[in-house]
Amino acid sequence: MKNIIFSSTRQWNPGDEFILDGVRRLLNGLGVAHNAILFNRHPDVRSQVPQPLRTTRLPEDFHLSEDSRLVEANLKVGFFDNSVRPGADGRHVDWVVLSGTPEWCNGRLLDLYNIILRDQLPLMILGVGGDFDLYDERFLPAIAQAKAFVVRDANTQKAVEARGFKATLLPCPALFSAPPEKMRTVTEVRRLVLIYHATVRETVIWNGFSEEAYLFMRKLYTDLIAAYRDRMEISFVCHYADELPLALRDFPGFPVTYSYDARDYYDLYGGAGFVVGPRVHGIGVSASMGIPGVALTHNARGSTCAGFLAPQIPMQGDTKVALQVIRKSMDLAPQRSLQLHAHREESARAYQEIITRALADPQVTYPAASLAAVHRPITFRELLPLAPHLRQVLKENGG
Repeated sequence: MKNIIFSSTRQWNPGDEFILDGVRRLLNGLGVAHNAILFNRHPDVRSQVPQPLRTTRLPEDFHLSEDSRLVEANLKVGFFDNSVRPGADGRHVDWVVLSGTPEWCNGRLLDLYNIILRDQLPLMILGVGGDFDLYDERFLPAIAQAKAFVVRDANTQKAVEARGFKATLLPCPALFSAPPEKMRTVTEVRRLVLIYHATVRETVIWNGFSEEAYLFMRKLYTDLIAAYRDRMEISFVCHYADELPLALRDFPGFPVTYSYDARDYYDLYGGAGFVVGPRVHGIGVSASMGIPGVALTHNARGSTCAGFLAPQIPMQGDTKVALQVIRKSMDLAPQRSLQLHAHREESARAYQEIITRALADPQVTYPAASLAAVHRPITFRELLPLAPHLRQVLKENGG
């Protein structure tokens, strides 16, 4: 039984969880029994910059003091997520896997690279994107010795090669996310699923897009409804809780679905014959079931959808061209569905060959020094003098 740390998120973007499902499905297909250990890079758990207070230990009796409760509640002191904590002992870990994300070498991974380098852990990089957003040059020894290095888009492959590394280009692992029993062959499009996306003004940062993209989406969806509502069922899927009331507001009278549980999306998308939308991994999880789609792209991450065999439409200008692309793609849905089945099988074989070679060679030798300097931990007692100031701020804000 191998102990494997997977970098992913929970309750942030279900796309990350589709990717994790896909990677674990590849490992299970190779008979790799493992304990799945989460390194949770959710923005509410980890920042892009160091967070020394997360390593501060709370005294057992902190809850008995009003000042202590106030400091803990407002400064994010300590670490309570059920995942790898900053500075955790990794000597029991067999592998670390970074998969499918643009966040594979940025500041949110600082704690994880520290553990990799300090405890000499072998690394697999599987289907990452987002170019090469290197947070710290000290990450490079781990990346240089990665036992598998796969990227999901051509831009990232070029960026990686520009730094002197060699990586294989394959689809994002979300292509393997759906269990085999969820896969199907589309013979005709009876249900069209449209993926709703909110603006950054109406949802949280990093989960919304521009006003221009939103207006394009709303106009295109209105056009699609006018063209197809009498010929097929049309429904909406949301990936983030903020989007549910907004989709109901913008498209009253149409079914709108959402779930906090990423596994539910195999059913939310599973009845579709075709999918259109700006969520990369809404297109991806559909493709994993053999359901074709068209990607509406609003940033470079949309190029990932080439690995899902999805045409890409930039979210700008007139929607007439987009309508033509979608109409033609829906006409070809049965052929595309068969292609997706073959594409998934072929891509899985390629990944599993790379993973098999990696598993046979786990030895690494990184520089002896850990990534980060070891500082004296900040004690909780040292933070308590901040309590009067916090209390005053809360009072001034009606707290």
